[in-house]
Amino acid sequence: MVMMDNRSRIRHNAEILLVGAGGELILQQRDDKPGITNPGLVTTFGGGLEEGESALDAAFRELHEETSLKISRDRFVKYGDYQKTKEIHGEDWTVTFFVVKDVDYVGMKVFEGQGYVVVKDLEDLDHYDTSKLFREFAEDWFSGWRDFLFMPKPPLEVQDEVVMEVAQSLEAVPPSTTPIVFCPVGLVGAGKTSIVTALLDDTPRFVISSDRIRTMLYERGFNFSQVLDDILRRLSDMAIHRKANIFFDSNAGSKFDLIRHIEECGYNVMVFYVNPSEAYIEKKLQNMTWQNVPERFTFFKLPKHVMASYLSNKPRMTHENKRFMAAYPPDFVINPERINESVGKEVLAKISLIQEEAK
Repeated sequence: MVMMDNRSRIRHNAEILLVGAGGELILQQRDDKPGITNPGLVTTFGGGLEEGESALDAAFRELHEETSLKISRDRFVKYGDYQKTKEIHGEDWTVTFFVVKDVDYVGMKVFEGQGYVVVKDLEDLDHYDTSKLFREFAEDWFSGWRDFLFMPKPPLEVQDEVVMEVAQSLEAVPPSTTPIVFCPVGLVGAGKTSIVTALLDDTPRFVISSDRIRTMLYERGFNFSQVLDDILRRLSDMAIHRKANIFFDSNAGSKFDLIRHIEECGYNVMVFYVNPSEAYIEKKLQNMTWQNVPERFTFFKLPKHVMASYLSNKPRMTHENKRFMAAYPPDFVINPERINESVGKEVLAKISLIQEEAK
């Protein structure tokens, strides 16, 4: 009986992009031997996960097995998960890329492969044979995609500045005896903002937009991912104190803990499941039909990044055991003239009923 190596059973690799102080990439020149992955190609250091290993564990182990570098675990920044497919790459596989910046590679020894090469940009990379997946990753890296991961955490005074700027519009929202929190749920490109904004045209509400907050922090040179939830909570509490209606202009499906907190403070919760067909979303994203929304482009450096965001989040969009006041069917055409039809009219009636019950 042939025993299989643990790594061969786990279709998941951890790869490490080494970046020098000048922004240059330090890459592995693979051995040119039959039977190994990517023979002779230039790519990142890394390898397969072993049984019970996390991607970070594997990345840390592989780098220290393959090179003489001594790099602490806390310097590994997860960049993202990429999917290899049989149709495009010849196999179905998950690859998690990590990045280590400001690497001092002078005198570095390589224990696996033919050695290492240094490239400065995509034009430089064109001189080498690389795998399809690494080429995709390199294009993302050089485009600046996900560069916010390497920005510093915003200090409290910057967070305060953002909160106060967003909260300025709260003064114009009158308090309600029966406040409502409006929560659209759906993937990027589904039309959450279009539908709910049109639907609530005459309803006073305090808008809390995740995209706007991300953009404000990003443009100030800070990593929004570390503080976004805290800022959303602070803004929500300010609205709660005023008893103002709240509209979460984002995917509320990832914020149910915060919504539960708001509900416990006496709010009525209205969840809108915006679920157009996949064909509609893909066409919309590929054609970039919402170019008039500048904050979207803060994060999507290339058109393909929009589709990548949609595809990576799609598997996580499950809604079992969650109640929805309104569920737009998959064939619903996102057209402002149709917003108030069928389900829309029912939602407006529900809002009116909540408000009438308070009188």
